[in-house]
Amino acid sequence: LGNTTIRTLGNGNIDLEGISATQHGISILQGTFTGDDIIISTSGNGSITINGEGNTSELGRGLNIVNNASNGGIISLNSAQNLAINADGGINSLVELPGDTFNVTVVGLATLNAFDSRSNNLADIELNGNNNFSTVSIINGQNVTLRDINDINLGDSNINGNFNITSGSGTLGGTITDSGIITVGGITNLNSLNADITLDSVNNNFSTVNILGADNVSLTDINDFTLGTVNISGNLNVTAGGEIIANSNINLNGGNVDLNATGNVSVNDISTEGNNQNSGKIIIASGAQVNSLGTISTANLSSGNGGDVTINSTGDIVIDGGINTSSSTGNGGNISLISSLGSINT
Repeated sequence: LGNTTIRTLGNGNIDLEGISATQHGISILQGTFTGDDIIISTSGNGSITINGEGNTSELGRGLNIVNNASNGGIISLNSAQNLAINADGGINSLVELPGDTFNVTVVGLATLNAFDSRSNNLADIELNGNNNFSTVSIINGQNVTLRDINDINLGDSNINGNFNITSGSGTLGGTITDSGIITVGGITNLNSLNADITLDSVNNNFSTVNILGADNVSLTDINDFTLGTVNISGNLNVTAGGEIIANSNINLNGGNVDLNATGNVSVNDISTEGNNQNSGKIIIASGAQVNSLGTISTANLSSGNGGDVTINSTGDIVIDGGINTSSSTGNGGNISLISSLGSINT
C-alpha cells in the first residue's frame, strides 16, 4: 500500500485517454481498506486533459471516480493551469464512506463536457467534493452538481436539466459569479452560504431559480424568469427580458427588493421589514402588469423607519393584500404607484 502520484514538475501537461468496451472509459478508484492518497497534479504552466468513453451499456461512464476507502484516503486532481474533461457517458464522483472524498483544484479554466453517444443525449456531471475551482465552463451537461470550498466563477455553460451549485465551507461562504452566458433548462439551486451571488450576464437564460442561502443576490435573465425559494440576508435584484414570477414569499430582514421586467411581474407576499434596523425598499418596474396575491410590506414594528415602495407599470397594478410602510417608532415609508396605461387596485 502507498500513495499513488502522477505529477509533472515543469510545465508539462497530463493527458489521460480511455475507451472501454465493457466498463467506464476512465476509472479512478480508491480501494475499500486503503487509506493512502491518489494524486494527479501539474505545476508551472501544466494542464490536465481527460478524455473518456464508456461502454455501450447503461452503466459505462466516461469518467468514474469512486472513493470508498475506510481509512481517510483522498483522490485529488490538481491542475496548475487548466483542466478539460470530456466524458462520453457522464462524469461521476462517488464517495461511499464519511470523511473520504474526491477533490479537484484548478488554478485556470475548468471545462466540463458530458455527453452520451449511445443515446445522443447529454449526460450528468457530479463533482461534489472539496473542490477549489477558479472559473468553470460547462460545455454540455444534463444534470450538473458542483461544489466549491470558496469562490467560483461560471463561464459559458449549457445545462439541459437541473443545476446545483454550492460554494463556501463551514460558516464561510463563497461568492458565485459569472463571466459567460449560463443556460439552464431545469431548476437551478444556488447556495453561497452567506456570500454574494451575482449572475448578471444579460444573455443568461434560467428557468426556475431557488436561492438556498446567500447575502446579496443579483440575477439577470434574457426572457421569462421564475423565482422559487428565497433565503438571503441582504438585497435581491432580478432583471428579466420577459416576465418575473415569484412562486414563494420574499421575506428579507431590512434588505432591498428590486424587480425589473419587460413583461408582467407576479408575486405573493414581499416583506422587507427590519428587525431593529430600518426596513428595506421595494421597487417593482414592469413593462406590462404588476400582480400581487399577497401583501407588500416595508413596515417596521421594532426600532426603525419603514421603507419606501415604488411600483411603475405600463399596465394594471393589482395588490390584493394592500401595502404597508408604517413604523411603530420612526417614520413611515413613501408609496409611489404609477400606471401609465392601466388602473391601480390595492
